[in-house]
Amino acid sequence: VPYYHSSSSSSSNKDGCLPMKRRPKAIAMFCTGGIRCEKSTSYALTHEMFPADVPVYHLDGGILAYLDQVPASESKWKGECFVFDQRVSLTHGLQPSEKYNSCHACRR
Repeated sequence: VPYYHSSSSSSSNKDGCLPMKRRPKAIAMFCTGGIRCEKSTSYALTHEMFPADVPVYHLDGGILAYLDQVPASESKWKGECFVFDQRVSLTHGLQPSEKYNSCHACRR
């Protein structure tokens, strides 16, 4: 069974995904709050997007809890986290981005 990773490539062959070059040892998935990870893992397993016997890890509470609880000096996260509200993106400690912003009227 081939396994897949997400891609927008025209050469994709399963639900818009490309075959993986090697079998993963583990899968790490995260979402902003955590619940979509559970749903997306279930979807991926149901559609055989990765092997059922490979462990899947989720961040408890999602990436926002991680950014809130783990100090930047101890974190594996690099960059900022896009969020779907007026804050646009967040850094450690859930501080709004000083780098990115968006017009509230046109969202650009």
